[in-house]
Amino acid sequence: PRLAVTRRVRLLTVWTAQARGACAHRERAMGRCKGLHGHRRYAQNDLPPPPSTHTCWVCHLDDEFVGDPSVALQLVQTVLSRPFVRTALTLGLAAAVLGCLSLPTVVTAAGTTDTLDVGGSQWGWVLAAGVSAVVVLLVVAMALQVALLPDNTIKTTSEMFECLTIRETPPVSARLAEILSRAIQLRTVSYDRHDPRESGYTDLLRMHTLLEESFPAVHKSPSMTREIVGEYSLLYTWRGTDPTAQPIIFCAHLDVVPAEGNELKEWTHPPFAGTIDPNGVVWGRGAIDNKHNVLTQLYAADHLIATGAMPAPKRTMYFCFGHDEEINGVDGARLIAALLKSRGVRAEFVLDEGAFAVANMLPGLERPVALICNCEKGLVDLKLTVECHPPAHSSSPPGETNVGILARAINRLEARPFPVDTRFMVTGLHSIATALPLVHRVVLANMWFFGPIIRRVVAADPQVAATARTTTAVTVVRVGEKINQIAGSAVAYVNHRILPSAAGAEPDRPPEAMRDEVLRYNRAVIADPRVKVELVPDSWLAPSPVSATDSRAYRLIRQAVHDIHGGEALSAPFLMTGNTDTRWYWEVADNIYRFTPMVMDRADLKMFHGIDERVPARKLPTLARFYEHVIRSVDSWDASSKTASDNKKHV
Repeated sequence: PRLAVTRRVRLLTVWTAQARGACAHRERAMGRCKGLHGHRRYAQNDLPPPPSTHTCWVCHLDDEFVGDPSVALQLVQTVLSRPFVRTALTLGLAAAVLGCLSLPTVVTAAGTTDTLDVGGSQWGWVLAAGVSAVVVLLVVAMALQVALLPDNTIKTTSEMFECLTIRETPPVSARLAEILSRAIQLRTVSYDRHDPRESGYTDLLRMHTLLEESFPAVHKSPSMTREIVGEYSLLYTWRGTDPTAQPIIFCAHLDVVPAEGNELKEWTHPPFAGTIDPNGVVWGRGAIDNKHNVLTQLYAADHLIATGAMPAPKRTMYFCFGHDEEINGVDGARLIAALLKSRGVRAEFVLDEGAFAVANMLPGLERPVALICNCEKGLVDLKLTVECHPPAHSSSPPGETNVGILARAINRLEARPFPVDTRFMVTGLHSIATALPLVHRVVLANMWFFGPIIRRVVAADPQVAATARTTTAVTVVRVGEKINQIAGSAVAYVNHRILPSAAGAEPDRPPEAMRDEVLRYNRAVIADPRVKVELVPDSWLAPSPVSATDSRAYRLIRQAVHDIHGGEALSAPFLMTGNTDTRWYWEVADNIYRFTPMVMDRADLKMFHGIDERVPARKLPTLARFYEHVIRSVDSWDASSKTASDNKKHV
């Protein structure tokens, strides 16, 4: 029976969920699989074959299982192909044989065979000995894997930390909070390009004035120049004394997303009031995305110039502040990057906004984890169109309307998300493995065994799953004009954030192949030729290259995190699930990292583009100290200390 076969296959594949090669039968099974609602899938029009047509722990996809006898055989072969499994089975068999050979001796020594009649046969002892041996070997192997986990945590404070001059004092907190409050009051909102509302261009110009007033040393220093790019974006160039030293680039953005309509009544304080409450918390849109980074980067440079600690750096540093990051940075960061490229700039690395140091990230882990994003997802938008029935009066509806067909297609996409891939996640956790509780370490070190369970756990949490799969979000649905008229057309737009390939897994795979795979997946899951699935023009953004984690730039960021947070914060490479202005800087930089040096509780991450965006004033000096640490450390680098990883980004 089909169900029995499915259960047997699940048991067989519990050890080998990552072995996707075991599902090579899927194409052979295409003509024999029933699709949704029991209807056969035929090759209609130009629909490509679906990515999977069965349920198993290998593909992690929910669809009807194909009872192909070759499946079980291939899965068994995959299990036996693992060196450890072969070794364990061999030793277990040897133990069973030894148990069998020694059984007569044991029986003779006991003087009777009656008490040793296990299961009516001496083979019960053989089986018990073999199983016990395999279990013991599994436990020993898991323990060895845990013992071999690398210790990548930083344990010492750098000498540079002692040189920092920005202090985490109430006066510094108050000054930064006051500047941030004024910046929040400027409605530098970016509306979508097709939106009839005008973005906050006037307030962007006022933002320029605010920065000039707040950081006078930066704007008066002969070593620092400011340029306005694309009318509203800013490019600060802090000229270095060594023209041979490779520059670095700091990024942030001046614009924010809207906060208006029904959402306003849910805010504790008005989103553009810049309220500072009695507890010293600054409230408003832009508090954490991303005006605080603009201000603390400039504060660090202004402080170094004003105190005479660094009138001019050794290597040139650029501060790039785009004005339209929230709408893809076409008129801001793109033009800044093009300007730098025209001047022959090739930076050693870029540091932009990104993930935070997250507290309570894992159960049992009390230390915050700084998630340094060394790659980010791509994106593609798809348009679903249904025009099967012409407009008609609602008094004579057809058996199935365009709206119903589209709704079913949307339901299928949401019911069948892309498979989970935990390779990025596991790589990041290996960086903090020795600081994890024992249970976590056992699981992390033995993903060959616990992988299927972990993938199920990850898939159950949408926020976590977004970091481990290509996501699907239906964002716009347009249909109907009148209540008593059946719509002649139904349209929906689907936004996909595309998971990059794991580092080194598929180095020769062209980015366009990922885009085409997403398109094929949508068509296969919908499995309805009446639904037209097409790419939205100019919506494709390839996943970013994966920047090196063994470069001196990455090591510097990790060390700065450790120092600034008193040795409490851990750090790990991470995947940026959203998209930043860094998409435009790959032609002027070797490596790109995305990180915001502030500790946040996991529960507070919902503030992004959400309700009650806020930041405690006491945390702002920490950001400024981090940027001072990076600036000073980079300035102490010797060009001769560069490694191959510093010169070449990982793709």
